[in-house]
Amino acid sequence: MKLATATASAQDGSAPVITETRGARTAKHAVIAGWGVILALLLRHREVISSDTMSNYIHVWFVSDQLWHGHGLPFHMPILAHGRALAFPYGFIPWMFAVLLWPLMGEWSVTLTLAIGFFGLVAATFWAFPELRRGWWAVAVLVNPALVEALLLGQLPFLWAAAMLMAGVGCWRRERYAAAIILAALAQLTHAPVLIPLVAVLVLWWMRYEPERGRLLRGWIVSLLVSLPAAAVVFASPVTAQTSAIWSLWVEVETVALRSLVFVVPIALVALQRRELERNVPAVVAGVLLVGQILTIPISGMATGWNALVRTPDRIAMAITRASSFHPGATYRVLTFGDAKYSQYAVVRAGARLDSEFFPEDMHRKSFRDHAEYVAFLNRRQVDYVVVDHRYHKFHTNEEELLGELSSMSNANGCPDGVHVDKIEQEPTFAVFRVSRGCDSPPGPPSPPN
Repeated sequence: MKLATATASAQDGSAPVITETRGARTAKHAVIAGWGVILALLLRHREVISSDTMSNYIHVWFVSDQLWHGHGLPFHMPILAHGRALAFPYGFIPWMFAVLLWPLMGEWSVTLTLAIGFFGLVAATFWAFPELRRGWWAVAVLVNPALVEALLLGQLPFLWAAAMLMAGVGCWRRERYAAAIILAALAQLTHAPVLIPLVAVLVLWWMRYEPERGRLLRGWIVSLLVSLPAAAVVFASPVTAQTSAIWSLWVEVETVALRSLVFVVPIALVALQRRELERNVPAVVAGVLLVGQILTIPISGMATGWNALVRTPDRIAMAITRASSFHPGATYRVLTFGDAKYSQYAVVRAGARLDSEFFPEDMHRKSFRDHAEYVAFLNRRQVDYVVVDHRYHKFHTNEEELLGELSSMSNANGCPDGVHVDKIEQEPTFAVFRVSRGCDSPPGPPSPPN
């Protein structure tokens, strides 16, 4: 597989001509039209509510609020992770782009930034691999499951970072080495946890084909050194500190493996193209990629992504913030299911804080050994109120049961394990528990952060 021979052809248009049959052309146009419909459906939402989107909206909102009200560019984000979160754990470039648009567009600036990242990645892919622009090869690129997942789940920083790296690949193939190194560095700065290992894998793989290995190695080292501050910020994030090393490693490996398909699929397609296989091979590949995604929707989490096309703000989330028991400024632990984290977003936008960030590994949707472990957890996160959505039982944890038991024990004994827990509101769709640490008087809203 001599991809190195594509450098000249990529630049002067002399790449192998792919015959585009009527069927292939029709399929390509149909997929492009399908993507147009998907983007139109997403862009009609001020807030795209999906698995990873709410983190983007809350960070951009907070930074915008601080910046445009004269407080400067924040480093810390005290409204998340019981006051320990960072304003930019990653995603500085795309989030700042949305921040600059926020006064004009509000939440829709994030939605637009998401769409731009997707379009940029698709355009960069076809620019980096011009061999894949025609026929079923183009269809296979466009039905790449990593593209579908990145857009519909709202992986905004990854889309922008992947687009930068893909453009860097195109620059390297055209012998524009300085530009390639700069783009690789920006990609790793934008999403260090995923792009640093991805760039490393790409470089190590390409070493066997690169005639100037020293130049490739030096360029990689330069881009890596530039991105080290972003990596340091990741390790400083509360999510890393509060997650076990084994679990963090598993999440990292799984995430990198899935998102690497953005690069693996087009590279593999070029390799197949150069083997001069049967003409129907790209059509078969495109069919396998498409059917595979459809069949795995129930287990892949993509039901949440596809539902984002029509999902509106959760009614239970809005009810939580309008309840008489809601206290702006207090620290909340919000236990919900099926709302794509919109309840957590609504609570913060209404003026409260969260005990966690918006990453699943930090939200701790797990069972606890006993009351003592749970109380220590609540104390460590300085939780004032716990909101339990009636759908949360679908996570199959014992947290709601422990809250009920602690509430009963508090009524009988006053202060089990050093806290007093009261159920202060019971609605058909959610319950609210107040946590008084050290059995002090019930918490009021703390002073807002400076």
